[in-house]
Amino acid sequence: YDITNELYGWEEVAAAVRRRVPQDGVVVAGHYTMCAQLDWNLRGSGPAVDCRTRETTDFDLWRPAAGPVFERPVLFVSDERFPDRPPGVGGGPAPVPVEQVTIERGGVPVRRFLLTAYPPGAVSTKAPR
Repeated sequence: YDITNELYGWEEVAAAVRRRVPQDGVVVAGHYTMCAQLDWNLRGSGPAVDCRTRETTDFDLWRPAAGPVFERPVLFVSDERFPDRPPGVGGGPAPVPVEQVTIERGGVPVRRFLLTAYPPGAVSTKAPR
């Protein structure tokens, strides 16, 4: 794994998120670096980003929460490094991702993002800490 791959593909991911996030939906990721990249790349385009990590991170301290999440549709963004479902989602199988975004460098796939839609009420208001 090349850590430089973390810097590539965010424009493509943001474009896919803009296409897929429902009206009044919130974008959720499970790692602070993904939350920060999404927040930066979606700036000014509408959807709020909420970070669902098990520990308090810098993202939680620097950015305001997206507001109540439980009653809103959620578009969860994950990848191979951080594939967890959002904390607070009940048991059972995860929904099928609505879109996959594959990032390439030099013609070689280096990262795959999955966008998974959760209906209102599926993701709890507060991530367990």
